[in-house]
Amino acid sequence: MYIDGDTSFLDVDEINVRNGIKNIEYIEITFSELKALIDSKKLEPRRWYLITDYQNHWKLSNPSTAHNRPILVRALDETSLYEDGFLFKD
Repeated sequence: MYIDGDTSFLDVDEINVRNGIKNIEYIEITFSELKALIDSKKLEPRRWYLITDYQNHWKLSNPSTAHNRPILVRALDETSLYEDGFLFKD
């Protein structure tokens, strides 16, 4: 996660698309709530977080295709996330 001016970015190296979430305990959270946890060093290591207001943004895509989808990420430690995230189909 990084900030450029007034915009926060979640930089994920790999997105895996899944049909649903099974047998994973997670905390539903907004992007701003996740950022606040990172800033205050309060992520729970190895805990899964479902970002409910994640909006994709692809530099090469048509802006009209951007939309909100939940993305599942996992805390590595109190201030960082694993590089892989999981995006779920509608």
